[in-house]
Amino acid sequence: MDWQGQQLAEQIMQYAILFAASVAFAAGYVLSSFQLMIQIYGALVVIVLLVVVPDWGCFNRHPLEWLDPTAVAESNNKSKPQVTPKKSGKAAKK
Repeated sequence: MDWQGQQLAEQIMQYAILFAASVAFAAGYVLSSFQLMIQIYGALVVIVLLVVVPDWGCFNRHPLEWLDPTAVAESNNKSKPQVTPKKSGKAAKK
């Protein structure tokens, strides 16, 4: 799932959970049943999870392009300056 897909999934989840809570509250209020309200809310949350959690194609429309690890390692080796060890003052006098 790409970054835009994660954002889309979160927005869908937020609106769907708000909708589920509203529907469950209305049904529980009209029917005067707290147990039915909780059951409706739980069922709707499970449906939302089935829609949002899997990596559906609509959440992967902007795939990330990964770099080739060997190309990165080679470019890191080229950019590092070569350091030659200097002889210390004591070793040079002997």
